[in-house]
Amino acid sequence: MGFKIPSREATIIMSDEFEGAEAVCRLDVPLGMFLEMQDFENNMDVAFKKFGDEIVVSWNLETNEGEPIEPSGDGMKQLTVQLATQLIGDWGEQISNPTESVSE
Repeated sequence: MGFKIPSREATIIMSDEFEGAEAVCRLDVPLGMFLEMQDFENNMDVAFKKFGDEIVVSWNLETNEGEPIEPSGDGMKQLTVQLATQLIGDWGEQISNPTESVSE
């Protein structure tokens, strides 16, 4: 019997101008994916899509008309630049310093 790699998630609770926005994201991602995300300035389109498709589990985000935005790569492209980059940044901080919002 071997060691099973954890599969934790964290609830990212946004603050400041995005107070009230929340997203559940995978924390335990393969190192290769994490390294790809670190290089996101060089390939932003791929990084935002990968983040939405493979890291975001769910969120409470909706359009100005009140329609839910799908938690996916296409959904990421509907967010403002500021919201999308803050979400990725907050996720990166959770990987480095997990808080009580982590669940298995």
